[in-house]
Amino acid sequence: MKLYDNTTENGQNYRNPVLYMDYSDPDVIRVGEDYYMVASSFTYLPGVPLLHSRDLIHWEQLAWCVEKLPFARYDLPAHGCGTWAPAIRYHDGMFYVFIPLPDEGIFVTTAKNPAGPWSELHCIKQACGWIDPCPFWDDDGSAYMAHAYAKSRCGIKHRIDVCRMAPDASRLLDDGVEVFNNELMHPTMEGPKFYKRNGWYYIFAPAGGVGTGWQVALRSRSPLGPYEQKIVLHQGNARTNGPHQGAWIDTPAGKDWFFHFQDDGVYGRILHLQPMTWCEDWPFIGLEQDGDGSSLSLMDVLSSHDRGLEQVDNSDQGQLLFRALQTLEPREREIIRLRYGLTGQPPLTQRETAKRYGISRSYISRIEKKALLKLRRALESQR
Repeated sequence: MKLYDNTTENGQNYRNPVLYMDYSDPDVIRVGEDYYMVASSFTYLPGVPLLHSRDLIHWEQLAWCVEKLPFARYDLPAHGCGTWAPAIRYHDGMFYVFIPLPDEGIFVTTAKNPAGPWSELHCIKQACGWIDPCPFWDDDGSAYMAHAYAKSRCGIKHRIDVCRMAPDASRLLDDGVEVFNNELMHPTMEGPKFYKRNGWYYIFAPAGGVGTGWQVALRSRSPLGPYEQKIVLHQGNARTNGPHQGAWIDTPAGKDWFFHFQDDGVYGRILHLQPMTWCEDWPFIGLEQDGDGSSLSLMDVLSSHDRGLEQVDNSDQGQLLFRALQTLEPREREIIRLRYGLTGQPPLTQRETAKRYGISRSYISRIEKKALLKLRRALESQR
């Protein structure tokens, strides 16, 4: 990923960030030829701003989705509370915005017109620690909601669950099932966004934390899993840290984009637009700059030589990989951890790893190949 100079399909040039303003946790949808974005606002009221654009570059605010929070505690400042990452969807002529309050639960507001008026908040799940909900309506009329967890409230921060939901979004039908849990590879996982394409169900989610994280795509043939995983965007050697929560948008002309925020310290969470393509039904976002495979996850590489690994549950994959890593020599293990982002930081390229060790890239490549062979043998012996 980099600060990307590009031309949109209607001939407009742009440079990231496209919106140098503090709009945290954006979600974007397209309805016809119009794009709508919502963002979190925490305890600022009115809250959850809704913006409109015709080109994904120029935005203007249309409305506030929340006039008041239905709890007396929000009459006073409550730092770190209030409205966290929302999701916006359009279904059967109605706009829905799902909003988490990490201490109170999951709420929904609706409107026929995105400019409002928006309905009063309706609670569909009382819960402490449930965050970042995203609804999904399937082709057969069934409905689901994906969500993450806040460690500060419930001690969990690396898990995604999916619940069945009433088609009118009035309530959840169950407490959900765990569809992803891999703390070893993605120590933080949040902000899930739910999609469907070519018979695949996708959950896009940022991992690794706000300032230094990366984007993961999960996919499955069923909304309830099991899901495969792939890192589809990370900082690499670009100056743009992150990237964090965002949304996949397709245009009327059939082009794909990814809209996300970057944490820019005191300047807030500013917004970027990245080109996106598909390869073998996996999304790829931004620009590859190093060309040595740093965008691949370690399990992607290992499973490419052992198709049986793809059938192993994600949580079991983590345990298998942890034990396999212990069979490596200390330097081999550390190089693998750096190359494939197992340190909680974005993966390093072979050049970056070589520079850290003061050796040649070709030597790093030889060590890596030898270590991968050991890992495959160790994994085979465990199954």
